[in-house]
Amino acid sequence: MLGPCREPKSTISGWALADYWTLAWQRKHKKEKNEQVLIDMHKKVLGDEIFDHIMALAASLRDHPEKTRALALLRQAIHYG
Repeated sequence: MLGPCREPKSTISGWALADYWTLAWQRKHKKEKNEQVLIDMHKKVLGDEIFDHIMALAASLRDHPEKTRALALLRQAIHYG
């Protein structure tokens, strides 16, 4: 079940987020937040141009049947020119 719990439990210090949301929702929210932090970090380190090229390539390869081969070719091109 995602979303608010039917019967929130109070804490000594008052109400906490955990009192309102299920563990499944909390895990999903934390995972999404962590993924966004990681993406932001990569974008900052790599710069907008390279990051955008990589994300476009990823989108192109996501459902491609030979994406593993394409990644191997990319790795080879990076290492050996």
